[in-house]
Amino acid sequence: MKPLSLLSTLAHLLLASPLASAALSYTVLSATIDNKQLDPSEIKLERVPLGVGPRNGSTGSTIPSAPPTSLTSSRKEGHARRRADLDPRDGTHSTTSNWCGAEQHVPSAAGPVSWVHSIFSVPDLTHRPDYPRPQFAAAWVGIDGGRCRSALVQAGVSVQLYDDGYQFAWVWMQWWPDAAYNFVPFVVDPGNWLEINITAVNTTEAIIEVKNYNNGNVLLMTFKDGAPMCRAEGSWIMEAFYGSQGQVTLAKFSDVWFQQCEVRTQNGQSFGIDGAEIVYMEQPKPGTVQMENVCQAEEYDNANLRCYAV
Repeated sequence: MKPLSLLSTLAHLLLASPLASAALSYTVLSATIDNKQLDPSEIKLERVPLGVGPRNGSTGSTIPSAPPTSLTSSRKEGHARRRADLDPRDGTHSTTSNWCGAEQHVPSAAGPVSWVHSIFSVPDLTHRPDYPRPQFAAAWVGIDGGRCRSALVQAGVSVQLYDDGYQFAWVWMQWWPDAAYNFVPFVVDPGNWLEINITAVNTTEAIIEVKNYNNGNVLLMTFKDGAPMCRAEGSWIMEAFYGSQGQVTLAKFSDVWFQQCEVRTQNGQSFGIDGAEIVYMEQPKPGTVQMENVCQAEEYDNANLRCYAV
């Protein structure tokens, strides 16, 4: 329908700031596309400096060329629940301009994070009235990038919504502050279910596995020589990322459930959503300086997190 959609999408998302490093390297370990095992050499990653990166809060933007409106982090004991069976548990809450979801800050006594995991649905988008178009949403799993801002290893999916309702989705990974890499030819569509596993081998090496349960696509890769991770956090996030013209507009989306959320540490301890920091997102209301809540997250139980558009 739109043969140039990928090119136009990537052009729109080019980040204006210079790349931090060209040292990051990757190796495809195995790949299954359309239920066929492929030669790993057939899998090519497109290096695109996407603006998906650490969260922005009261300290302002960590992306120098595209600072967001700085928000004050708010700590509160609970919040109004959309459904009676959803329980905010005992975690803290904060508000940012680009992240929405949960961050599990692992106690240092538990040891460094070694693995983070979730299964989640690819966002299915509808237009947010009166907001600029095109509109987007990203969903991902990652290590670090919240309180630890020196590095962020993440893998997920982004979706672009065009004026006529057409949606284009693509899978990517990023070892921030390096560029993002699009997974080609890994096909994904809104509503598909993805499983993502990120293993921190050490502070500068990680193994990323992405599975699409709907079409059988599986990709297993190793990345080396990234910026040193703190290995202190695991995150499950919806994001309104940054492109060449600033922050994208977060579209409305069907509820995204992050299921089987788990962080494991090198010492063998396991953590889920209980006690995690729950993050809301606000964006400027069109034509005003007023901030408007556009995304909230709620814990269902220790393994399951719901993100929903407001």
